[in-house]
Amino acid sequence: IVSDDLIPNVLVMTSLVIGGVTGCFGYLISGMHSLHVLSIDQPEIVSFATGFAIGLAMTSVLLGIIGSSVNAVLVCFASSPLDFERNHPELSHEMR
Repeated sequence: IVSDDLIPNVLVMTSLVIGGVTGCFGYLISGMHSLHVLSIDQPEIVSFATGFAIGLAMTSVLLGIIGSSVNAVLVCFASSPLDFERNHPELSHEMR
């Protein structure tokens, strides 16, 4: 029950933070090297938004795999906890 709310929220927050860090790198690189992405007054904002979108997309894919694997472990544990306890008693005790 804890994982139903906690794990997806943690993964989304991690994706947003990594997207923000990637956006900051884009902003800094654009500001340091005077790279003009578009012919607008503030190209740093476009660089930040592009970096944020790329970072968010990449981490969403990677953390989606982690979220799916956590869900698979929880479903397997919930479907047959006795088999899990018989084959892996130490891990079963940790999960309880």
